[in-house]
Amino acid sequence: MRCVLILCLIATAGARCNPGGQCDSGSAFIQRRSVNKRMEPVEEKVVSWTAGAFDKCTRSCNGQAAFESRKLSCQSMDGEEQPHDVCQHLPKPALHRPCSCTLSLCGAKCEDVEVANLNVDPDGQFECLGCYPLSDAEKSLDDVMDDTCIHHNTDEPCNGGLPFFRMKSNSVTVGTCYAFCLGNGLDLFGLTAGGECRCGASRLNKAVWRDAKPRPGLELPKPLGSCTMEDQCPLRVYRWLGPFASGGVPEHLQAENEEQNIYIQSVARGKQVLQEEDTDHSVLENEDGQLEGALAEPEALLQNEAPWDRLCNDNPGCNAGKPWTDRVSAAPEGVVDRWEDYVVIPYYFMFEGDSTRREAFRAAAKMWMDQTCIVFKEYPDDTTLTPILKAKSASSGCSATLGKTNSGSTVKMGWCNSITKKGNIAHEIGHAMGAHHTMKRADAGEAYEGHGPHLKVYWENVASSWVNQYTAAEKAYVGSAKDLEGDAQIGYMDYDFESIMHYPKQRSSDRSINDGYYYNTIPSSGWDLVGNRKFLSQGDITMIRDAYRCVFKKPTTVPATTATTTTTTTTTTTTTTTTTTTTTTTTTTTTTTTTTTTTTTTTTTTTTTTTTTTTTTTTTATTTTTMQGADAVFQFSRLSLRTDRWTAATFATPFAQVPAVISVPLGEQPANPVSVRITEVTTSGFKAMLADSQTSTIGFMRASSMSCLDASGSALQMSTCDYVEDSSQRFELVGNLLKHLKSGLCVGVEGGDGVLVDCQSAETWTLADGKMKAQSGSCLCDDGEMLSCSSATTWTFEPPTAGEEITTSFIAVLPGTHRLGSLKLEAGLLSTTTVYGNHKSTTGDKVNFASGFASKPAFLTSVQTTSNEKEPPRWMPWLTVAVRSVASGSATLGLETGKAYFISKDLVQEPETIGWVAVEVGTTSVAGASCEALIASRTQDWKDDGSWYKFSSSLGQPLVVASQITRRGTHGSWTRLRRSFSSGVRVASDEEMITTLERTHTTEDVSILACSKAVLA
Repeated sequence: MRCVLILCLIATAGARCNPGGQCDSGSAFIQRRSVNKRMEPVEEKVVSWTAGAFDKCTRSCNGQAAFESRKLSCQSMDGEEQPHDVCQHLPKPALHRPCSCTLSLCGAKCEDVEVANLNVDPDGQFECLGCYPLSDAEKSLDDVMDDTCIHHNTDEPCNGGLPFFRMKSNSVTVGTCYAFCLGNGLDLFGLTAGGECRCGASRLNKAVWRDAKPRPGLELPKPLGSCTMEDQCPLRVYRWLGPFASGGVPEHLQAENEEQNIYIQSVARGKQVLQEEDTDHSVLENEDGQLEGALAEPEALLQNEAPWDRLCNDNPGCNAGKPWTDRVSAAPEGVVDRWEDYVVIPYYFMFEGDSTRREAFRAAAKMWMDQTCIVFKEYPDDTTLTPILKAKSASSGCSATLGKTNSGSTVKMGWCNSITKKGNIAHEIGHAMGAHHTMKRADAGEAYEGHGPHLKVYWENVASSWVNQYTAAEKAYVGSAKDLEGDAQIGYMDYDFESIMHYPKQRSSDRSINDGYYYNTIPSSGWDLVGNRKFLSQGDITMIRDAYRCVFKKPTTVPATTATTTTTTTTTTTTTTTTTTTTTTTTTTTTTTTTTTTTTTTTTTTTTTTTTTTTTTTTTATTTTTMQGADAVFQFSRLSLRTDRWTAATFATPFAQVPAVISVPLGEQPANPVSVRITEVTTSGFKAMLADSQTSTIGFMRASSMSCLDASGSALQMSTCDYVEDSSQRFELVGNLLKHLKSGLCVGVEGGDGVLVDCQSAETWTLADGKMKAQSGSCLCDDGEMLSCSSATTWTFEPPTAGEEITTSFIAVLPGTHRLGSLKLEAGLLSTTTVYGNHKSTTGDKVNFASGFASKPAFLTSVQTTSNEKEPPRWMPWLTVAVRSVASGSATLGLETGKAYFISKDLVQEPETIGWVAVEVGTTSVAGASCEALIASRTQDWKDDGSWYKFSSSLGQPLVVASQITRRGTHGSWTRLRRSFSSGVRVASDEEMITTLERTHTTEDVSILACSKAVLA
């Protein structure tokens, strides 16, 4: 197993919990339920709400949105039906939710439901079940995906009745174990006395057991006693309270990944499930009935034309399969009107009943509908319409026809039969729309026309029936030529490891070559991205938008209005001043130009008549303005920052309201991880500082003889306490910090230096003869609280390290829609407590652009408050911004840490403000400066020296800001500028090194804005 697996799994779990039990699971805030100290697990029934599948979309009689319904039941953990009253103390799932009468077939009859019921499911809580026994014969831990229970065939509980996964880490807590197991769709979890996390599934979790009875030994035995057994408890077990949905853990709480899914099914079934059984192994037929799937002969590549030079027309199109071609200009019922036209794909279900399968198919189809101009329209099963997409049940397998044929296409749903397999069904629907597997691109396994290879395929490991899935196909999508204005993709498209159409990490049983894996990714950072079945990547969305020529609808203008006001004033003076002001505003779609002409004439007279006439003509209701006026709209300036003190920056011209402020570090130094902190933003300025985890403004306490702390606060030799996993659990290793559990104090153990950190009341100590002496005989402060100890003089004072200074740049932009020369510009502020706990487990906060951009804009962000972070020396929790996605009409973002799995504290107690700026990609001139906004793909990390991006023209000594617009891999990160030149800039992603010393990061896409000189407009 790859060495990164444990960290990947921790990160995909998503929750962060403190010792008090408050947890953040990405998209939702989860509070751990208090344990009932009098609970007797042997006698007490434990219950949960279970919700069936949503089905039967019904129009509302009162004009509200159509809704669909589902049934609820209260069940015990062993699957027995209980009266609803027994579950009333638990969070109750929604009975209804909105639906579309296009995606779902609605009847003529209407009904009404209370709007209050149209809510979302609660994310639930967890509680302790009790203490359980462990077998003395347990084998040692070799792999997180432990295979011990796959071949288990006795009644004796395997791994204590928690047969899935065994994860051990110095930072594992109840909260992280809960999030890890729940993220893999498992509702039971436990911690051994040795600090090992294990997962299990109750009978309510039918999605794991595939509606079968769990095999012997895979369920919990009788407990030894209650959760109050502290010292004698071999395995403390907890359960998620629900509610269960469609037979399992709700899919939005899961971090879907094919490799983990296959492992879980191997344990549940009692045999090593091969990739072939749980990965689509489609036999895809084209219009002529020829095979194009797993059993087809390899295709030859075109020699006279690069695949990205093809047009995305109706026949044959630019994708592997032929596109669907039924287009309508009006948005169908229940569909948001945002596209110039829509491509309607009709479908029907070839099976009766099975609302769970129907719900899953509709949810998967909606993933594509939400992001593209594709509309799936349901028809009754007796329809004669052709061509049509047929959703078909099957006893096994999960496959689809490639593109539209004469009769349509077919999606077969065998094992992909529930909402938890929504991503797999979306993968198959991608085939039905014409998309091939990503690995079949021309540049996947071989260099092609200056691109690739992106995979190193080990053909010795690839089963013969799978060879074609890694053989290049001329028809596979790699981009296209320009089809029309607003085209989603022009030219070559980057390889997308994160695509929902990419295969997971397939593996042979023979581990002699490359540990059995079919391929390695190039670069290696792509390894963590493959196998995504949770969401559509930006590449997936762009591919379908391009193939189906999806163009955003232009904003609609409102009728012109004219207002005239005349004021006449008569006075006596020796000077006559006549002032005429004419303002004309003309708008074409989203562009506004404002012209102001002023004429002043002065004469000598004894009588003066002053006449003022103001005429305003408006042709649209937009808020777009030019960069003119008394108040500032846009400022791009240089900024000097230090690591040991705040810098006060004043705007050259005040803003009418608090602006969005963006800044990023520039330079090779400091070599430590650094990022810009912004706070106290007002209309006239802000304060900023360069956050450096290695710099302190208050000094340290340093222990003599490499000592550390015992439970009373007394000094010990390092040899006494570097064994941190002792039975008393007095210490917890968190990265390179040794945490004293009683006081919360941290001692750095890297190199055994014994440095005391987070001691924020150094002034309570006096320095005498090179040693620190505390007042009143106390020693060792914890956020200012003095603790009693026996030897205050064993600690010496280390003065603050000297700070470093850099010169970088910042932009400040007035919230609203503006013009930066010829480029559209929009800015705003987002107040949020949303924290990304892992990769892909949260939907984040969505920012909708006022009128949309023609294509994806450059998107820049900064946290511009410090409500939750501690100031130097550690800046915990080191907040940055995670941008989940950027599209032409919106962006999704949230807060996160520079290392995604720092989980020992509540990260966000108070809202933080994120400033954001979206800029149309291109070049322009403004206020005498040349400026360019661009999007840079696949930026390398700091250790790899970043990536070089060239400007379209020379920008002299440019001012530059940049931000990440993707969130890949397992860790949080932020953007740094290593170097800037007149011709371009070298950009890198960086991670903090407080929680761990590891600093490697996968590639990220970055937005860049550069101008040749300072701009004030």
